[in-house]
Amino acid sequence: MADKKYGTDALAAAAITAAEIATDAVAAAEIAADAVTASEIATDAVAAAEILADAVGSSEIAADAVTASEIATDAVGSAEILADAVTAAEIATDAVAAAEIAADAVTASEIATDAVAAAEILADAVGSSEIAADAVTDSELAADSVGTSEMKSGVVPIIMDIPCINPSAVKMLGMQRAPAAFAATSVLVTLATVPTTAGDIFSFNVRNGTVGTMFAADQTYPRTPNVDGFLKTTDNEATFTSYLAEVTDAGAGVAVLSLLDTAANGDFFYVGHGQLFGGCRLDMTANVNVTVTTMTAKYWDGAAWQPVTITDGTAAAGAPLAQDGDVTWNIPGDWQQKTINASPMYWIRFQVAAALSAAVEVTEADVIRAPDVAYTYTPDQNLTVANSAQVRVNCTEADANAAGMTAVVVGTCNF
Repeated sequence: MADKKYGTDALAAAAITAAEIATDAVAAAEIAADAVTASEIATDAVAAAEILADAVGSSEIAADAVTASEIATDAVGSAEILADAVTAAEIATDAVAAAEIAADAVTASEIATDAVAAAEILADAVGSSEIAADAVTDSELAADSVGTSEMKSGVVPIIMDIPCINPSAVKMLGMQRAPAAFAATSVLVTLATVPTTAGDIFSFNVRNGTVGTMFAADQTYPRTPNVDGFLKTTDNEATFTSYLAEVTDAGAGVAVLSLLDTAANGDFFYVGHGQLFGGCRLDMTANVNVTVTTMTAKYWDGAAWQPVTITDGTAAAGAPLAQDGDVTWNIPGDWQQKTINASPMYWIRFQVAAALSAAVEVTEADVIRAPDVAYTYTPDQNLTVANSAQVRVNCTEADANAAGMTAVVVGTCNF
């Protein structure tokens, strides 16, 4: 028994044994008959005012709201606990003030230390995934998931999907009304069937209501736009030679691939573009490869070069780069841009299994657009679109083979 004595009126009959009372752990006035068992008492963990006779059973505090083992020293005051309002897992030391908790309004996963103020919580008004440190981001707003009163001022994206008829004649291809006032930032054009012949194009513009067109000049959708990069290395990517000027728009000069050696010897050539592409067209000079070998290709997946299967239309009699032709592939789902020679873009890296002939020259190189890929155009005028304004896509030069067109006007809206 401890040095301090307790009167019989303070100890209910056999409620607490001598072994259960540690020196100064619980004052006599703090113990009511059978109110607290030995295992429930930690030194000064529960104040006298917090324990009422028979209010806390041997395993219960505040009507099953918090068990004895759930209370850490002065972590939660009596006023902070409402019957069954907060479970044990929901209470962290002084993390949530009493005023912030309404009965069953906030679940444990929704409470981070002082991350959500009391005024921001209405009974089950905001789900746990919608609350992040006192804020709701644009990407977290889905239709009707957050009420108007729960939004703070900010910017949200506007996406206008405009289905279009085939651009086989000069006419209006499709129209939608703006769902709100917004500022246009880009136009994405997708075709299920791209123009089929090299050099084929169609042209279009987007009209912003009665204001005018969004592009100062009509935009073209070519099957084979110019490459954005054409490189060669012969020292395993230590240095590069660029032939971009030589192979675009029938530029002066040629890309020299003469005696291009194998990957084991560090020799590669590269074709790149700022947007995804499903192939490249290579036009050769009279100097073509006659060495029988195979040409393979790889793409960058963000971490390493990975093989991609190609169909080589430049091959003849077993020799690649032996004639003009298309080299095509299926666009990999994990293809990512890579910065090579200070140029970030989508690159395809080619290699050969045996060294090429002594004279191999490419005079022009284009990429080949792929079906069902959205290609981005950036408007340069009349960008402010009024609420309910008609946004129309017009064909200004037709192509009989292009089909399955969708235009998406993207912008931002302040609220």
